[in-house]
Amino acid sequence: MKKYFFNRFFLLAGLSVLFSFILVQVSKNALASFQFGASNSARMPARFFTGVWQGRRIRIWNVRNVTVEKLSDARKVGVLRDFIAHEPTTSRPPFYCLNGKTLNVWVAPHEFPGKYVVHNGMQGPQCTYGTWVFAVKRPPVRFFTGIWQGRRIRIWNVRNVTVEKLPDAKKVGILRNFIAHEPRTARPPFYLLDHETINVWVAPREFPGKYVVHNGMQGQQKTYGTWVFKR
Repeated sequence: MKKYFFNRFFLLAGLSVLFSFILVQVSKNALASFQFGASNSARMPARFFTGVWQGRRIRIWNVRNVTVEKLSDARKVGVLRDFIAHEPTTSRPPFYCLNGKTLNVWVAPHEFPGKYVVHNGMQGPQCTYGTWVFAVKRPPVRFFTGIWQGRRIRIWNVRNVTVEKLPDAKKVGILRNFIAHEPRTARPPFYLLDHETINVWVAPREFPGKYVVHNGMQGQQKTYGTWVFKR
């Protein structure tokens, strides 16, 4: 009889331990599944938008839709090609229906200072309408240098003057290896004078305390300019 009770006791104890073990495993699996789902949700791709502007694919930012073409200072400045909405097909509004389209690009300085505005108004019937922005790039800094008395210095561009015709002008030397640090779209195109030697003058009445760099009286030139630097 005692043996029977002992066997039954150990059987119940074993079953209890087994049940506890199974419960712990189920809990771990459930927690792992939850964490996996949460991490997958966190890794879901963000909704973002791109297009090709001036030959380069850029990212643009969606803002509240505005009828840009009706703004008093709005001006169309170009087009954004191959618009792509990187978003699921459940997104609302469904900007993905504009994928591959060309959208107008505007400026409206009062409402969108320092921004280009992408908006598909005034382009006929559309599957949906939207407004996006991206930053207006600052033009590259334009500056000028040359070698004066054996040392490269910076010189400052001023309004062009026919220095050699000033009554007190006197040539005092030359600036060697002139370099215009500027894009090829710059106007006037001073980069056409790169590596040239340019005359240096003084004209005390008009340019007190300054040396004046000017390429007059040097034969035919691709462009003319005037620069100054401190004496």
